[in-house]
Amino acid sequence: MAYKTKNGKQPSFREMLKGIKTVVDTPTRKQKKNECFFIVEGQTEENYLMCAQNVERFKYKIKGIKRIGRDNLKETEHAIDSYSLRPRQTIICIFDADVYYNDNNKNRQFHLFWNKYKGRSNVEIFNNMPSVEFWFLLHFLKNTTTMFYSKTVLFKELTKYAPFIGKNEQEMKSDKFWSSAFNTLCGRLYQNLDNAILKAKANSEITTKKRLEKVAKPSLCNGSYTDMYKLFESPNHK
Repeated sequence: MAYKTKNGKQPSFREMLKGIKTVVDTPTRKQKKNECFFIVEGQTEENYLMCAQNVERFKYKIKGIKRIGRDNLKETEHAIDSYSLRPRQTIICIFDADVYYNDNNKNRQFHLFWNKYKGRSNVEIFNNMPSVEFWFLLHFLKNTTTMFYSKTVLFKELTKYAPFIGKNEQEMKSDKFWSSAFNTLCGRLYQNLDNAILKAKANSEITTKKRLEKVAKPSLCNGSYTDMYKLFESPNHK
């Protein structure tokens, strides 16, 4: 039977498709992301998260970000205790572990902090040694590293790669920098991000053997590491 429009003419192929429901017409339903409140130490982490949330593989829907500042466990505890009262909300704290690396007193304080929250199902603590910039560096490294990067050496290595070439630490923190730098960091078709996830996971499996309860005693670890890969699905995940 031939299709005809109201004026009696043979309809075009596009017109024939109108009103016909196919599998293509209905987009695949995406898995609902877990709502999450982030507590971070600095502007770099905040700006990075604001960009990363637009990546489909990013696991969370960001409900808010609170910037605490470095080495302020009491304020962090207060923020966790306040926001964890809200139902069905995950809280992720992102720390730079170098603050606790060689100071026994600070290390002890962090150990108590870690033990307080390690059993909470809705609280996760992600650490970077020495800082979040190690996560950025892993976007470019070809091999899994077991070495320890001081912050000075880390920044020197990072500035060998775009978009960090010629940038100082202060410039890397700015909103303006991240508005244009994020896609360059992730690479074409996110191949740099895929590399970072795989390298960080492999690196974590190595350094975990040198850590007590992963991040409870950073001073026991003689290699750099990052937990940032846990924010993303594996590149092999479908």
